[in-house]
Amino acid sequence: MKLIHKCILFLVMVAFLQIAVFGICSYMLAQSELKVGQSRYSAMTANRAVALTRGIQEWASSMLLTAMSRKPEFKIRYKQLCAELPAEFENVEKQVSGNKEDAEDIEKARKGMLFLMTGIEEMRARLLESPDLANFIRAKQYVELSGSGHMRDSSDALARVVQRHRVRSSVLAQLERDRQEKFRLVLASGILLSLFSLTAIVLGFSRGINKRLTLINENFLRFRNNQPLHAPISGGDEICTLDNSFRELARELEEASEKDKAVFTHLPAGLITCYADGTIQSLNPSAERLLGITNESVTDKLIESLLDPDDHRVRDNETHLAPGKYRFLTANGYCCPVELTVSSFRLRETRMLLFAIVDISAKEEVERMKQEFLSIVSHDLQTPLTSIKLGISMLQEEEICQLTNESRRVLNVAGRETDRLVRLTKDLLDLSRAESGNIVLLKEPVSAAAIVEQAVGAVFQAAIQKSVRIIDKSIDLEIDVDPDRICQILVNFLSNAIKYSAPSTVVEVKVERVGKNVLFSVMDQGRGIPTDKIVQVFERFKQVYDADSSKGTGLGLAICKLLAEAHGGSVSVESELGKGSTFTLSIPVLHPVNLAEQTEIAQQT
Repeated sequence: MKLIHKCILFLVMVAFLQIAVFGICSYMLAQSELKVGQSRYSAMTANRAVALTRGIQEWASSMLLTAMSRKPEFKIRYKQLCAELPAEFENVEKQVSGNKEDAEDIEKARKGMLFLMTGIEEMRARLLESPDLANFIRAKQYVELSGSGHMRDSSDALARVVQRHRVRSSVLAQLERDRQEKFRLVLASGILLSLFSLTAIVLGFSRGINKRLTLINENFLRFRNNQPLHAPISGGDEICTLDNSFRELARELEEASEKDKAVFTHLPAGLITCYADGTIQSLNPSAERLLGITNESVTDKLIESLLDPDDHRVRDNETHLAPGKYRFLTANGYCCPVELTVSSFRLRETRMLLFAIVDISAKEEVERMKQEFLSIVSHDLQTPLTSIKLGISMLQEEEICQLTNESRRVLNVAGRETDRLVRLTKDLLDLSRAESGNIVLLKEPVSAAAIVEQAVGAVFQAAIQKSVRIIDKSIDLEIDVDPDRICQILVNFLSNAIKYSAPSTVVEVKVERVGKNVLFSVMDQGRGIPTDKIVQVFERFKQVYDADSSKGTGLGLAICKLLAEAHGGSVSVESELGKGSTFTLSIPVLHPVNLAEQTEIAQQT
């Protein structure tokens, strides 16, 4: 059951309890109101009966006074009572019509009084007509015999009503007091019961939640300390879901940790984990095999202690060893060349360093063989190729013998192929030097405009033969670069622009300053480069079109890229098919100087 459902259930229970208390109190209030109504009815009926009794007594007194005295006020009062008493009896009889006993007694009293009044009036009328002794005696006997009996019966009936309702009124009053006490008791009990139930529900609910949350917290601590977890929490609420999610996460983390341990253990590259101060924490088996040492023998030692004492490279303040090539001293005294990379990470809020070392002994051997090969190419191929080219030139100029047309055609093909082989040899040498990092940059402060002018002069004849006009839009900046290498890159850009431009088109050269970079741009109006070919323009032996393979070696732009990177810069190209291309060389220069502005400032000074 979900927590929200449990809360709703507890609220419903409390609500039912409150409703039950409210119902009991409402019932008791209704009963109390009923008894109050009955008490009021009894008090009113008793008062009206007493009033009727007093009225009868006053009527009897007025009748006697009227008979014995001739005063007119007694007679007037007697007549008023004769008119008021029947009407009062009728009102009281209507009031008690719902009570059978009261109705019978009031009816009996009313009939007795009406009979007595009727008889008295008849006697009185006879006396008025013939006031003789016989009528007077007859009237006296009627009053004494019949009148007193009827009056007594009426008075007794009213006395019973009064007595009955006085007793009932006192009983109802006592019941009302008892009911009020019970009402207070029920109300107080309901409030106390509600508070107790609510407190018990809240405490029980929170205690159950806290207990299960405590289990989850203990599981977290156990997982952190690599201890087995408690049994899963039963139930279907959110806490159970949280426990299941935590267990799933813990399982995934354990699997990830096992994978990381497996990778750390079986990775072919050597891994050395260190603290931020350079103290070694652990080595993986590959590092132990590479250096011939054990993990325990170097623990708590500095990473610098593993280096060859003759390796005096500049250290890094943050990582102790900067990425690059080093020589690590093995257990048998051999200096093993390695390529080192370093990364930083945090382990439980502790900064750690991870050094990865790869044995490059075989790579250095290959590099050595490569350099030997390049040396052979440089010394043993360039000289024969030069001799071959000279011989072909002498034959083409017919200094040795006369040539037929067929011989001249063959020699022209051999000359072009020899030139192509010479260019390929030169490009291979430049590419190899750039890749191996053996390029020596002779940097000097130089004018960017002068470099562009030199590059334009180098391709000027080719532009004239192709009928291509070169426009120079360079600004004059002083930069610190190797001018020959930058000129080599620009000549390559310009040569390609002229080669792939249509006759009578324009090639623009521009130098500008953008932030901390100087940009050399060459824009042509040639055929452009397909979108899917742009990414491979600066790769080795790549030609945009297959038909261009006979026009070059496919190494020029690759060499340009390596030369730019040697300066800390980059090359890029933007092209639109059929509209031309823009090749850009970006060289980072922290403080390029505008020579024109500098000259103007000097003149003003």
